[in-house]
Amino acid sequence: MFGPCSIHRNCFGEFPIQTQNCSKEILLTVLAIRSSNKFALMSEFDFYAWIGLPLIIMVCRVADVTLGTMRIILVTKGYRKVAPIAGFFEVLIWIFVMTQVIKHVDNIACYFGWAAGFATGVYIGSWIESKIALGVVIIRMIIGNSAEELIAGLKAGGFSVTYVEGTGSKGPVKVLYTVTQRKLQNNAVKIIRDHNPAVLYTIEDLKSAHQDFLGVPTTGSMRRVGKWK
Repeated sequence: MFGPCSIHRNCFGEFPIQTQNCSKEILLTVLAIRSSNKFALMSEFDFYAWIGLPLIIMVCRVADVTLGTMRIILVTKGYRKVAPIAGFFEVLIWIFVMTQVIKHVDNIACYFGWAAGFATGVYIGSWIESKIALGVVIIRMIIGNSAEELIAGLKAGGFSVTYVEGTGSKGPVKVLYTVTQRKLQNNAVKIIRDHNPAVLYTIEDLKSAHQDFLGVPTTGSMRRVGKWK
């Protein structure tokens, strides 16, 4: 038989607490020992290695992949002066991130941070490019009936229009062309749909175009195309 305040280990090495036999002081002591063990385990967790560093890697990867996406778009659009600047900072950030990954090659959390940053950077880069809408586009329209109203509507909206006569599968057609900045293409498309919802039109990217041929809405202004090229 054990005394009223005695504590013995069981077969599992644990301290069974007999609240009816032990005094309050012994009970509080045992609880304090268990709490200290839990805090000791928590203090051994490396927050920086498993959470802080992967987040830093992810943020840096978002930055360098976003710059990389923008650099590729700038090159394809012909912005030769801006693209090298984006490439410089892209590689600078990439070297820093790669160094951290190599230093912590045994930390799998860094790999997840790397992959998540890459995927997020691709999305953000393409989203930014769609918002600033770099470049010039050509809108080609094929209309079988009278095109005078559509031509007048585009000209009233500030877009230059060129058209040629053609022959389609069902008879004579007119092929209309207008070249404009990409950020203004939605304005042109709205005019096209308002005047003739059934018209067939296509939109293609152009690497460059002279400003005299670009449609400019009468209510706004436009910077010189190719200013940073």
